Amino acid sequence: MDRARAFYEAWGWSPHAGSQPGVTFYQMNGAVLALFGLADLAADQGRPGAGLGTGAVTLAQNC
Repeated sequence: MDRARAFYEAWGWSPHAGSQPGVTFYQMNGAVLALFGLADLAADQGRPGAGLGTGAVTLAQNC
């Protein structure tokens, strides 16, 4: 997570105030990027304890 945050912050992006432990939000143009740690992502997917690997991703559309 630290490396991922550092990557986006090097581009000048600032974490959104709604960020919380386990997830960092970045406001984009009409969208939000959410960075999760692997354990937090598995829990968000409703699969706590799942062994997610590199490149794990979830796509969501909130209406």
